[in-house]
Amino acid sequence: MLAARDDVHPVVLRAFVDALPACETIRLADRLLDAPTNELFGRLDDEDWLNYRCVGHGGVWAFLEVTRPERFRRLLRAGVTGDDEAVRARCAALLARLGSHTEAEPLAAIAEWLVAEGDDIDWQLFARGGDRAVVQVLEKKLDTVPAVLRGTVLAAIAVAHGMPVGVGWDPERSAGDPAGVRRAVLAGDPARAYVLSKPELPTFRALPVVQWRQPGVTTYLAERRANPDESHDPQSLYGFDLAWNLAHGTTVDRERLMQPIIDGRYATHDTFPADVAAAAWDLDGLPFWIDELGTNCCKVGLIDEVLEQFFGCDSEAFDRSEYLEPAAAFLRRTLLPVRDRLRWSRIANGYVVAGR
Repeated sequence: MLAARDDVHPVVLRAFVDALPACETIRLADRLLDAPTNELFGRLDDEDWLNYRCVGHGGVWAFLEVTRPERFRRLLRAGVTGDDEAVRARCAALLARLGSHTEAEPLAAIAEWLVAEGDDIDWQLFARGGDRAVVQVLEKKLDTVPAVLRGTVLAAIAVAHGMPVGVGWDPERSAGDPAGVRRAVLAGDPARAYVLSKPELPTFRALPVVQWRQPGVTTYLAERRANPDESHDPQSLYGFDLAWNLAHGTTVDRERLMQPIIDGRYATHDTFPADVAAAAWDLDGLPFWIDELGTNCCKVGLIDEVLEQFFGCDSEAFDRSEYLEPAAAFLRRTLLPVRDRLRWSRIANGYVVAGR
């Protein structure tokens, strides 16, 4: 009904899509994308109430990204160079998260927003998958940003040259050869830069770095693991070993890695990295994870974190325990039937349901 009316302002349509998953349809996506850029991306006086997120639904921008990706990106490009300051900022923030930029996009405008408001991950997402024009913009920023941001920009350049997002490495804080680290990053060899910086063995959220499949990094990590220092207790090394086995093991290793969770061993709940569990099965394990939400509170804590890796938001398992329909039953009813429409959203940093 909303899509058929032509007297509904785009902001109202946005509000419905943001707050009601049932409104995430292709017809409403097209209605929104037909609106003038300033109306579509204009800010409301109070948008906090619209920030409703639930598993599989990441809000209006993520919905448009996965439903009409090309049209949505074209409008963002127009908005970031428009005459409305608030619209420019919003479009720059969304474009930064989308990444995979080319010289055809307003890169300088996005970079200006990053300097003003972006965090470390925003910079890396901007650099991810970008072409040479992105590297050139970042190299120019490296010489002009405040000193506190130089490590952030240098890490973004490393991502543009192939370092995975989320490695958690600051090239400016090097225990090795800081000048050599900087030269290696700017020369397009972030793996050599990483090794030259002599970082500590990553034990918390180690998966991004162990998935960095360049020989220098892999060899360095293997050597550090073979000779851990006194600060690495068995529990911290357990987290690294799980990530390493997932990244470098066989299918049999993956199945063995998941066995403690399948068995419900309580020792895994505080030590098993959720990102490793999510990566081990990906969406193939979704029915299992949903079923586990219906078990006990100790297991649900880990499963909640796993689902957050998939969907970028909490499953509300504990909150929904107060309802007549608990989280497991709710997700079986609402999410599993649309599993074939789940698409990865860079904006939501998780899977969301595409419109139809």
